[in-house]
Amino acid sequence: MKRRISILSAIVLILLAAGGLLWLHCSGKEGGPSEIVENSSYGCSFNSPGPRLRRVLLLAGTPDPLSRRAAKYTAEELRRIVPADVRVEYRDPFTASAPQERLADILTLLVSAAEPVEAAAAENADRLSFRCDAAFRNYGGFVFRNWKGLSYSSGDGHYPFKTVTVSVPPGARMAAIRLAARKLAGECRRTVSGTMDRYRMPELLYSHLAAPEGFPEIPGGILLQRGTAPDLRCMELWYVPAGNDPAARRDELLAFLQRQGFEPREPERRYLPETGELTAIPLRGGDRFSGALITPLPFPEQWQGRATLRPPACFLLYLMERESAVPAPETVRRLRLQHPLAFLQLNGVRSASEQELPECFDRILALPELTLDDRLLLYSHSERKSPSPAIIDRRQRLLASIIDRIAAKQGNPSQFSSDVSSLLSTLQFNRRTTPEQEKQLGRLASLLLKIDEKELCPEGRTFFVPTSGRPCVALLIPVPQTVGQYCLVIAPEQDVVYPKVAFRHQNFDQRGFEWGGSSGVKSEFGIDSTASQYALRVEWTRHSERGQYEIRIAYTPPDAGKKGN
Repeated sequence: MKRRISILSAIVLILLAAGGLLWLHCSGKEGGPSEIVENSSYGCSFNSPGPRLRRVLLLAGTPDPLSRRAAKYTAEELRRIVPADVRVEYRDPFTASAPQERLADILTLLVSAAEPVEAAAAENADRLSFRCDAAFRNYGGFVFRNWKGLSYSSGDGHYPFKTVTVSVPPGARMAAIRLAARKLAGECRRTVSGTMDRYRMPELLYSHLAAPEGFPEIPGGILLQRGTAPDLRCMELWYVPAGNDPAARRDELLAFLQRQGFEPREPERRYLPETGELTAIPLRGGDRFSGALITPLPFPEQWQGRATLRPPACFLLYLMERESAVPAPETVRRLRLQHPLAFLQLNGVRSASEQELPECFDRILALPELTLDDRLLLYSHSERKSPSPAIIDRRQRLLASIIDRIAAKQGNPSQFSSDVSSLLSTLQFNRRTTPEQEKQLGRLASLLLKIDEKELCPEGRTFFVPTSGRPCVALLIPVPQTVGQYCLVIAPEQDVVYPKVAFRHQNFDQRGFEWGGSSGVKSEFGIDSTASQYALRVEWTRHSERGQYEIRIAYTPPDAGKKGN
């Protein structure tokens, strides 16, 4: 009897264990780990790269707990993956006051939760969405030209607006937020990494600034960030809740700003991925004061597109006072002598005198961290109308070393073609090619494929180019009725299994200036399908078995393109 009971007990235990395992399996299958459902970026570089980032500051873009947690998690994730000398901080601007900052080498990011629009709310009930944006990208970053012979800009314009949507299985809410934060941090790491070859912002570039006074407190607003930059006496970013009547709140804000001396200008569109177009209202206050009010109100007659997320339920207000003083000549001299990389990347070589240039040239070339882009910049900015023999000799030797460095990378077609493209741009191959320019290229001149203007036609012409000895092909295509030409370097795509067809479609206006285009990969040639949309169409593929590139080029004058629409 006891033995029978023991057997029955064992069977029951086995069944219970099996049932438990089955429940765990089904439960795991139903919930599963959180996953990224949607991931989008939008943006372009508004200015030249700024200095090496010293600090990344994560702020909650809105005061709700979800936004605060996402911003905090993003800071934690980012801190693990950026260089140790880049400080990553999280600050809750709704509970901690904004200190005065030196903004030139700080990337300030606003992280906030995003709500789906009504049409998508039901199907997205088990999802969370977040947006992340550089705080001052909305205002185009800082860009200053012809500033005592220097050219300074911040790096904010290089962080793209980003949205990410993650699934939220039962019981996995915190894991889902962490996953979204990890994705946002990865995007930020790329921005930080892109500044590692840049100069460190010298303290002496702040020496001429007058003490900032700040702006009047905005009624109902929260100060998110404030500070100075080499050309800014004061810059402030305010968060203002939209309330139940955003239009009335906007009018109140504009009336208050007008009383402070700011005049609103014609509204502008500001496009956000997933949310459609919003309205940006520029503000002007004389020669030194400016600003912008970013509203949550759609731009009139906006194209709704496939908007799935609501815009933030707040106003972002940017206020700026430019610094009228400029660095003293002694400051610029110290910059040239003590910070040669900063002097180069701030475009100071352009303004160096004939007497200063040789020493400046040698000091820069002695830097061990100099990149190919730095060398190209030095070559370009050291050009003079009547150079001395010392400068001619230095530039010739520099160009020869640049060509040697590029030629050594032929085993990496992607990097090689990118470097060749940079070299051709520096040597101004976007203009008509001269024998002197070709001679400057040395052994790389064999990469050139010059297209005669007579060979351009709307229906397209095909060219076959041997691949032997050509890691890439540098196409020089004249733009008819202009003094310029289009320079395009093509090479095998690393991620493409040929015979796929790569393409580049480029628009030109009647003066020959580029104003947009597109590129990508497709399955076959289709050069006639875009004849009414693009002025220049280049499509190519690589036939490994035949050892040649097949390149098709077609050109449609802008006027003819318009008539074809």
